[in-house]
Amino acid sequence: MLEQMNSYLFYVGFVFLSLVCYLPSFWATYAWSGENNSALKFYGVTVVNVFFIFIHVFHAKIGYLPIVDRYTSYSMQWFSFFVALAYMFSVPGAKKKYMWFTRRKL
Repeated sequence: MLEQMNSYLFYVGFVFLSLVCYLPSFWATYAWSGENNSALKFYGVTVVNVFFIFIHVFHAKIGYLPIVDRYTSYSMQWFSFFVALAYMFSVPGAKKKYMWFTRRKL
């Protein structure tokens, strides 16, 4: 029972930590797009994203987290796959990006 509870706590912590690490990249996608974009910001966000993509793709393929030396379940592997996809699409661009709820209606 205790081992199962530790697994659930580990999975909740993994999801929480993954999302907390993703939020700065998500913020940079909207804050640094358009006129706020520069080569340094773009490459900085890209380097951070590639680092986290590497970790999540490795975990999605093998199911092993080298940071904590632990194998995880298939559901966590799928979660890592979707987080890696989110990182791939979270890059500041030359065109200003707007969230769906901030767009002006015509």
